Amino acid sequence: MITIKLLNRLFRNQRPLLNGDAEYEAALAEIRRQSLAGQIHHLLIEHGMTSEPPSFFLNDLAELQRAEWMTNMTLKLEAEPVIASLESNGIRTIVLKGIWLSRILYGKEGVRRTGDIDILVRPEDVDRVTAVLAERQFHAASNDCGYPYHALFYKPAANGKKIAIELHWHLISSGSCMLDCNRLWEQSVPLTGYAHMREFAIPDQFYTLAIHGAKHVMCSVKHVLDLVRMLHLYRELIDYPSLLERARREHTYGMVVMALSVAYRLFPHLHVWKPFPECRRWFSWDQGLAFRRNAGFRKFKGFRFYGQQLVFQLAKLDNTRYRLRYVKRLVFPHKVEMRAYLGLPDTTPGWRLYVGWHGRFLTSGRSRRHAGSS
Repeated sequence: MITIKLLNRLFRNQRPLLNGDAEYEAALAEIRRQSLAGQIHHLLIEHGMTSEPPSFFLNDLAELQRAEWMTNMTLKLEAEPVIASLESNGIRTIVLKGIWLSRILYGKEGVRRTGDIDILVRPEDVDRVTAVLAERQFHAASNDCGYPYHALFYKPAANGKKIAIELHWHLISSGSCMLDCNRLWEQSVPLTGYAHMREFAIPDQFYTLAIHGAKHVMCSVKHVLDLVRMLHLYRELIDYPSLLERARREHTYGMVVMALSVAYRLFPHLHVWKPFPECRRWFSWDQGLAFRRNAGFRKFKGFRFYGQQLVFQLAKLDNTRYRLRYVKRLVFPHKVEMRAYLGLPDTTPGWRLYVGWHGRFLTSGRSRRHAGSS
C-alpha cells in the first residue's frame, strides 16, 4: 500500500514523501477508503511536512479531514448526554476507543475517525444501561448478530442515517481466550471530570488495542497505526515481558504477537524504537489484501485473501481447542448470525440458512452477471 510507504517516510522524516502525482493520487484513494485523513493530516503537521505534498493532495486531504472531524463531533454530541446519564445514575462505565481514543493518541477528539460509540459496563448493569439508552432514544438493533459479549443500539440521526452504540459487557468471546475483564476494571483510571466514568490505563489500552486489531485480522491501517502511535507516545509505560506473560495467562498471546508482528513488519523503525523479539516473520502479509475484509460478506475476495485470513486466524489462537472451535464455526456459523447477515426471519429452517450462507458467493456472482448483461 502506498499509504504505508508515505507513513514510513514521514516517521523517518525522509524527503520526498512520495514520487510524483500518481503516487499521491493513489495514496488519497487509500486514505479515503480507510478514513485516515485526520491522522495523516495531523502527522504531516506534527512532523513539519506540510510543504512536501503537492497542493491538490493537501487540499483533498483537508476536505476529507473536515468530513471526518464532523463525523466525530456528531458522535461526541450524542455521546456526552449518554455519558452524563450513566454518570447521574451511578453506573460505572469504561469508554472504549472512539473519540476518547482519538484524544489519547492525538490530543483531540476529531483526529482519528470513528463510526460509533463504544462503552463497557459490568454484566450486572446491562439492564440498567439499556434503560438509560432507551431514555436517550437508543433502541436495540433488530438485526443484531447475537454476539455473546456486546449488543448494538441505534438512534435515527437528522441526516437520515443512524447513530450506533455498542454496549459491551466483555471485549471478546470466551470461546477464543480467557481475557480477564475484572483486571481491566481494577486497573482502569477515572475519566477526567467524572466520578463513575473510567478509561483503560495506558498498558491496558495498548493490550486491548492489540486484541481488537487481531480480532478484526488487522484489516485496516487504522488498527496498525493505533499500535504504532501508542509505541511512539507511551513506549516507557509498555513493558513487553509483563504484557506477554499476561497474554500467555489469558490465552491472548497469539493475538498480541500477531497484531504486533504486522505493525513491526509494516513499520521496521519500531524495532529500533522498542525492540520486539517475538515478532513473527514466517507468515506472508499484504495490508491491501487485508482491507478486502470490509468489502461485504457476499463478495468473493479471492483465494489469496482467504488464505491470508485463515493463517492469521489460526495463528492468533493459543491452543488446538480454540482452533477447532474456529474451524467448526467457519463451516457451521451460529444460526442467529446467519439470519442477521442474510436478512431471513427467525422461522427460516436451518438447512436453508446453511445453503444461503455457503451459497452467498454464487448468488452474488449471478447478480453481477445479470447486471452485466442487462
